[in-house]
Amino acid sequence: MQDPFTFRCPKCRNVIEKGWQKCSSCGLQLHIVCPSCGKLTFVSSGCEHCGTPLTVKCQNKKCGYVQIKIGDRCLKCNKKLD
Repeated sequence: MQDPFTFRCPKCRNVIEKGWQKCSSCGLQLHIVCPSCGKLTFVSSGCEHCGTPLTVKCQNKKCGYVQIKIGDRCLKCNKKLD
């Protein structure tokens, strides 16, 4: 059974650890700027500083993938995110 507190890279799903700067598998930067407070935060479901959710849901009805917004396209179906 997987530990529920295991962090995974939002791009390649490799196991990552809080505090890492980059994913050891795909090289993705693991800190993003929170769209609400503007502070640098680790990629997780919410900002470490203000708690604002960092996830978005793909609007493609056939997809609906929930992900951390690390770009402007869905990581699963590649459709443009709103």
